[in-house]
Amino acid sequence: MPLRLNPEELLRLRAAAHGFATASPRSFLDVVRASGGLQAQDATAGTLSARPRTRGLTEADVRRARFEERSVVRTWAMRGTLHFLPAKDLGWLLPLLGPNAIARDRTRLMQLGLDADAVERGVTVIRDALASHGPLTRDSVREALAADGLPAAGQATQHLLYVAALRGFICCSNDRGSGTHEFVLLSDWVELGPPLPRATALAELARRYLHAAGVATVEDFAAWSGLPLRDAREGWDAIREERAEVELAREQAWALSSRLPELLAAREYAPIVRLLPRFDSYLLSYRGRDTALDERHARHVLPGGGILNATVLVDGRLVGVWQLHRDKKRATMTVAPFEPLPPEIYAAIEVETDDLGRFLDMPVAVTFGAPLSSGS
Repeated sequence: MPLRLNPEELLRLRAAAHGFATASPRSFLDVVRASGGLQAQDATAGTLSARPRTRGLTEADVRRARFEERSVVRTWAMRGTLHFLPAKDLGWLLPLLGPNAIARDRTRLMQLGLDADAVERGVTVIRDALASHGPLTRDSVREALAADGLPAAGQATQHLLYVAALRGFICCSNDRGSGTHEFVLLSDWVELGPPLPRATALAELARRYLHAAGVATVEDFAAWSGLPLRDAREGWDAIREERAEVELAREQAWALSSRLPELLAAREYAPIVRLLPRFDSYLLSYRGRDTALDERHARHVLPGGGILNATVLVDGRLVGVWQLHRDKKRATMTVAPFEPLPPEIYAAIEVETDDLGRFLDMPVAVTFGAPLSSGS
């Protein structure tokens, strides 16, 4: 008989799967691998997303993994969005996800004046420029494209970089601050792992996703990965012997059988309280957010324009939002709960704030605003 979970149990299990329940000591590479990749369209937010999933990790450790060890790479992958990914996985992950993402971008490329021939020329110009000059900023790449007579204004350069990355030629390298980063040839930056047969790659991606998501459906897997549903089903079916059925209030879902005992133990934990940054992968791992986010408060988390604000998580449910402001020496944070919270939750948020300061290696002062439900 399938395991039955009510909504509260489902959220606690998912929070545990994302590493929020125990936050055991792990390297940044381990966190990224266990998460199936961390959303990183905002590199700073992607860095902050590692902290609530581990214990003892620092911002300096993340930078070391990215820029010195180069064990983690920032590039486009799932859903055609930027992620932190294990460098060794790109040899099989990009061939699996890249073609679909590029195909979905074809109409926009044409609108930008980039037909198939222009795209091929543009990718070649980018590769040649990086091979000749090493890491380049987007502006420098734009100059190289324009010098070759290719469309480069507006979003054209960004979309050509996107195609080049999804085809496994380039990736993001060093950050220059203020949202500026450089691009480099992927083969110059890291040593790629081996490719995998497509069926094997689909199964491996489904396995990693379900490990990270905890309890999910094949439709969740398709939404998270960006794969067509038929491909997602193929990977899902390939791991059928590894899945355990879970009965939810409105649908059937699955968990990895090997991980289920660990996740079930999360039902006994004290309140799981974590500060999640903008665009956190927890908010992007499932088709919808209605289980974790009350519709009355959705506008505070999703204000529009594709933004996902930083949130306060309690037992898998979103209960507030927060903002961080920092300079070189200190930081201040404001927390706005949706509804009044119990005193022990405010105390746990203060503990989280202290840990955020440890991660950043600077003091963080927290201020609590009035509940947003009050209309203030």
